[in-house]
Amino acid sequence: MRNSDIAELLARSAETAKQPFQRAMRRAARRAFLWPQEAEEMHRHKQGLTELSGIGPYLEKLIVGWLNDNPEPEGKIPDIRRGFLTIAEAGTLRSKEPARFGEIDGNLQMHTLWRTIDTNEVNGFNVFRSFRVLDHEGCFGSQHRSDDCTRVAAL
Repeated sequence: MRNSDIAELLARSAETAKQPFQRAMRRAARRAFLWPQEAEEMHRHKQGLTELSGIGPYLEKLIVGWLNDNPEPEGKIPDIRRGFLTIAEAGTLRSKEPARFGEIDGNLQMHTLWRTIDTNEVNGFNVFRSFRVLDHEGCFGSQHRSDDCTRVAAL
């Protein structure tokens, strides 16, 4: 069972849980995508799952039960939660194919409500010029208004 499966089970359990467990389950479902290691692997090596962000004793017991029973989420996973890699999955892919991922530099997407993107400034700081100086590629910015995304600039 992958962390993304655990995240889905947590998200679905949160739909019927009472507070404060509902909030804890939702938080843990979001954080499961950022866990550096697969929870199943940690459980197999007898590590406590409370080492993972957002997991306390109650959720640890719940997740260990899922790891032992391996339930499948019922029904279709909603589009908003489908198709994402977890940090642990991305790390595994990167270690299996280092040449493929060796030249990835990353990207940064910024959103602002402050000034127009035409000036490329946020509170007087020229964001795009700074990224050029640092030799970063793939910097995108957009200005949002209440109705839509009005401007997009790319480096």
